[in-house]
Amino acid sequence: MLKFDDAAGTVSYRWKVDEPAFAMPIRVGAKDNWQIVPATTEWKSMKTPLKKDAFAVATDLYFVNVSKE
Repeated sequence: MLKFDDAAGTVSYRWKVDEPAFAMPIRVGAKDNWQIVPATTEWKSMKTPLKKDAFAVATDLYFVNVSKE
């Protein structure tokens, strides 16, 4: 799950899963310049110059569904 704050230039992220202690790093950002973030079930935030439509998740490398708000 991703939440964008374009005014602040941030994106918040977390896993939405049934396992409360689930943690797995995932690649996010732009396909030519991925960043690996340590996603857990708790919300975390990061700075990004990318807007909601340009921000990607490496769904070809992980079996995940992405929800953007």
